[in-house]
Amino acid sequence: MKKIFGIIAFALAGIAFAQDGASDENVTKGPYEPVATEVTQAKNSDDDPLPAPKRPTYNFASFGLGFSVWHNWEDSRKNPKRDWDQGVVFHYGRIWEMTTHGAITFMNNANGSYETHWQWHETALIGGRYFFADQVFSPYVGMGLGVGVEMDFHFDKFSEAFAIGPAGGLEAGLIIFRTSTTQLEVGAAYDMLLDGFDFGRHFGSFSFYLAINY
Repeated sequence: MKKIFGIIAFALAGIAFAQDGASDENVTKGPYEPVATEVTQAKNSDDDPLPAPKRPTYNFASFGLGFSVWHNWEDSRKNPKRDWDQGVVFHYGRIWEMTTHGAITFMNNANGSYETHWQWHETALIGGRYFFADQVFSPYVGMGLGVGVEMDFHFDKFSEAFAIGPAGGLEAGLIIFRTSTTQLEVGAAYDMLLDGFDFGRHFGSFSFYLAINY
């Protein structure tokens, strides 16, 4: 009987060993082979022959009329007391809107008066404007540099009455209907020009005007 149980135990052990060997043979050995995948890359925009779209430049001509307050220079010998006169200003400008907030400008303000003596003050300035809003009502500030001419008959000699030289100016105002192709502008500016390059002899004018831009 003991021999029979021994034979059965030995047979069961052999069967178990054979199953373990079979399971080891079914295990996949070695690394898995990688699966090739196709990667589609986006087309580089640099290869696109068409240029990127650009914002158009909006071009306006500006015509206006208003009043001015003008002054000349003060000198202890030739003009001991600075003169102040009121007059009329004729405003002309060109505005090239490059962005929604920035523009290149050409401004020409000419004013004349005849209170005690006749005088004419005119400047032509190239500069820029900054718009605070891209809406119907848009306030702005600007500045420019250029050249100016002056005739001031408060002085007796023509060499002192006539002046031409570098000029500069500051401006501020409000554009109404800025989103339209026809605009209304309420502007204020201060222009100053030198007699040659003599900073002691300068003329200035405060201008207030109403203009149409189209």
